Amino acid sequence: MAIDAILEHVLLRHLEHAPLTRAELVRRTGVGDDTLQTALNELVGGTYVVRRSQQGLPTEYELTANGAIRLKVVTELVQSPGAAIGKAITRMVAAAIVEGTDGPPVTAQPPVKAQRPAGVRWPAGVRRPRPPADAGELVLTDADRSFCSAALAQQVATGRILEAEAQRRSHLLYAARTRADLAAVFANLEPPDLDAPRPEPEPVEWRPDWPRYRQFVPSLVLMLVFAGVLAYSRSGLLLWAVYFVVVIGNLGSMYRAWRKGDSKP
Repeated sequence: MAIDAILEHVLLRHLEHAPLTRAELVRRTGVGDDTLQTALNELVGGTYVVRRSQQGLPTEYELTANGAIRLKVVTELVQSPGAAIGKAITRMVAAAIVEGTDGPPVTAQPPVKAQRPAGVRWPAGVRRPRPPADAGELVLTDADRSFCSAALAQQVATGRILEAEAQRRSHLLYAARTRADLAAVFANLEPPDLDAPRPEPEPVEWRPDWPRYRQFVPSLVLMLVFAGVLAYSRSGLLLWAVYFVVVIGNLGSMYRAWRKGDSKP
C-alpha cells in the first residue's frame, strides 16, 4: 500500500534536520503508532530513510541523500500538484525521445534576447516613434505655413511672381498637409528650407498706456462727485434722470476718444 503524500511530506520534513525516534515522530505528528510504523517501513524500503540502532536506546530514523531529493519532489507535489505532474510528464516524454534516438540528448538553448544598439537610450514606458520613410511625409505645422508664406512674400518683393500669383499659391499653401504638397506651391521657385534654424520671436510685454487713460480720470471723478451730492441731498427722480443722461453722454464721448486713439499708428 502506497504511503499518503501528505504523511510522507510531514515525516520527511521532521527528519530533515536531525534523526528522530518513532515515539518522537508519533508525538510530533499525532499519527497512530501502527500507521506511522508502516510509513517508516516504506520510506526505509525506498532508501529515503535509514534506521540507526543504538545500544540500550530506541532506534532512530535518519533522512538519506535520496530522502532529501524525495522531500523536494513531495513538497512541490503537495504545494502545486498541477506543476509537479506537468514536470513529471515532461521528463517522461524527454526520456522517451532520448531512448528513441541514437545520439546524445540535445540541450535546449535559451532564447537570445535582442540587443539594443549601442548608444541608443529611450525613456522607460515611452514607445519609440516610427520615423517616416521620407521627409515629404512630415505634416506641416502652423509655423511651417507662416514661414512659407513669408517666403512667398519675399518672392513678390524680388519680382519673381506677381501678387495675384502669390495669392493663388497661398491658397495652395494653406490647403497643403505635408511637405510633399509644397512642390505645387513653390513650382519654378526656390523652396524654403524648413529644417533651417529660425529666429525665435521676441516676447512682447504688454504695458498699459497710462497717458491715454489719464485724460478720462477728471471726468470719472466729477461724475462720482455729482452722484454723491445727489445721494446726500436726496434729490428727486428728475435730477437723477438728468444725471444719468449726462453720464451716458460723457461715457460715449470717452469711448469715441479712446477708439480714435487706437486707430492712430
